[in-house]
Amino acid sequence: MFLKKMLLITTVIVSISGYFLQAQDQKEVFLSLSRQPEYLESLPNNILTIGTKEISESGATNLAELLQKETLIYTSKTGTVGALSSISLRGMSSADVLVLIDGQPLNSISVGMADLSSLPLNSVERVEIIRGPASAIYGFGASGGIINLITKKLATQKLNVDFNYGSFNTIDTNINVNKQLGNNYFNFSAGKTKSSGQRQNSDYENTRVAAKFGVESPEYSLNLSGQYFSSLTGSPGPLSLNNLPLTVEEYDGNIENSAASPRARQKDERNIWQSQYKKYFKSGDLTFNLFYRYNEQNYRDPDWFTDNTYFEYVYKPQVIYNWRNLINIGIETQPEKYINKDNQAFLTKMDNWRSNTAVFYEQKIATEKLTFRPSLRYDNNSAFGEAFSPQLSVIWKTPENFSLIQKLSFNCGQSWRAPTFTQLYWPEETFTWFGTNYTTRGNSELKPEKSIGGDIGISRQGSISYNLNYYFNQTENKIQNYTEYPDPTTILTYPKNIARTTSQGIECSITHKINQYSRQHLDYTYTWALDETTKKLLVYQPLNRLGYTISAEIQKLDVELSGNFIDQQLTEYDTWLPGYFLLDTRIGLTLSDNLRLCFTVNNILDKKYQNRAGYPLPGQTLSASINWKFL
Repeated sequence: MFLKKMLLITTVIVSISGYFLQAQDQKEVFLSLSRQPEYLESLPNNILTIGTKEISESGATNLAELLQKETLIYTSKTGTVGALSSISLRGMSSADVLVLIDGQPLNSISVGMADLSSLPLNSVERVEIIRGPASAIYGFGASGGIINLITKKLATQKLNVDFNYGSFNTIDTNINVNKQLGNNYFNFSAGKTKSSGQRQNSDYENTRVAAKFGVESPEYSLNLSGQYFSSLTGSPGPLSLNNLPLTVEEYDGNIENSAASPRARQKDERNIWQSQYKKYFKSGDLTFNLFYRYNEQNYRDPDWFTDNTYFEYVYKPQVIYNWRNLINIGIETQPEKYINKDNQAFLTKMDNWRSNTAVFYEQKIATEKLTFRPSLRYDNNSAFGEAFSPQLSVIWKTPENFSLIQKLSFNCGQSWRAPTFTQLYWPEETFTWFGTNYTTRGNSELKPEKSIGGDIGISRQGSISYNLNYYFNQTENKIQNYTEYPDPTTILTYPKNIARTTSQGIECSITHKINQYSRQHLDYTYTWALDETTKKLLVYQPLNRLGYTISAEIQKLDVELSGNFIDQQLTEYDTWLPGYFLLDTRIGLTLSDNLRLCFTVNNILDKKYQNRAGYPLPGQTLSASINWKFL
């Protein structure tokens, strides 16, 4: 409590000290920290950017594939292309990481997380990542950090065609058209992915379309964008043996490719519409954003007489005033609606809504060597009442004679996460198995989870660059499933605020430019994530993660070899998934300015592994791609 009060007081005191403002360097490198272009010298050490070149050369078709080799970010998946894939940052769950597109939320309001496999990269220019609390900027659900997909704007090429073929008969095609005429620009992309999958009933198919139209002038800018995504996938479910999840030691060449649910199918559809109008003034700019997202999901399993359809509606108007790229003040409201229908019973099981209104303030106060970034956000939620999210970042650029350390940064912030619609309002349901009644329901009395966290780190740029951070997080009112036994024949399970969790650890990145043609990169993360209530480690949080990449680019040929080690992980069944090491390689050949070939081998050593209990993952996989650019 004392730390929270001191953080709030410090934020307010620093905020009113604006007369220390001085001019800054003009190099723009980052948008997500303050929703405005930022400068390298002013940025803390907890950010990461994946640029256009890296996305293109990776061969990834969705966000899950792109992030799986980023050691500072832990992604876990349940199968091959199209299978559910989630993310964890600094020991925080996927529901604590807010995934955005151009600053607007993509996380499901029913389960809290975003499925990374359903986020294609065909219209993405770069990915920006903040590790650590970011609720003061983006609101609830950002206790662990944010992943922001920045979509393409102005582009030079007019037509770009990609084709990729890989293991399990995976075919991915994509076309991008970019046109600029004076102050106007237009981007259009369309693509399709199809795969047979590794396991029985794990086939996958998606179709995606995205378009953006914009106008840029000295007085104002305007852009309108829309995205459509639909997919159909088999849902084979987790495999078990003797009432426990199937382990890699029990693989026999056949059982790991079978399905627990051989006829379960899932169909998803997502529509996103965004508009932004920005008016420029001498002293800054005023931005009007309007965001709408619609999700529909149908899950059907004839073997269990299940046929449910879920609908999500999210609206978000927002106004932000920026003064000289130093102060941002904004107001927004976000109504949300969730509907759950049982198609077999012709019954609407859930039809609920809530609304969140917020005002936020962010400021940059800088001298030549020292930068303060105080932020404060006030939220008023129709279901939970009020919440404050203060945050403070301090960046110190060391004197030039400090050769080993060029920058020191400190971040600390308070965040909160609202219970999901299913946690709150799921209707009571009971099924009987061998005389025992198993009952589940939601809990409308749930409170938001509240957390406080931060980091302190040092960094250096040069032929040998490094970034070293210590981070911490503490969460109160953690929501977990709770089991009661009302009578000898009934087991009741429902969510409850019963836990207190902590996580702390170290992040280290080292990049060495060997020469003008090659470089090597090392990432290491240590995470100690603990449930203070039970004194057990949190599930699916490996203690150690280590990644190494060496790459070379000589004339038209570029080669990359990477290895990743993931430590053992505790599961929800109190069992352990064994640690594993994956070795991957990529070879690219640029035949001309308009034609590039790429060949990738993942899991060269054909390692058997899992990062979710009961979900076998593929061994060695191959893919080849070709990219044409027509100017």
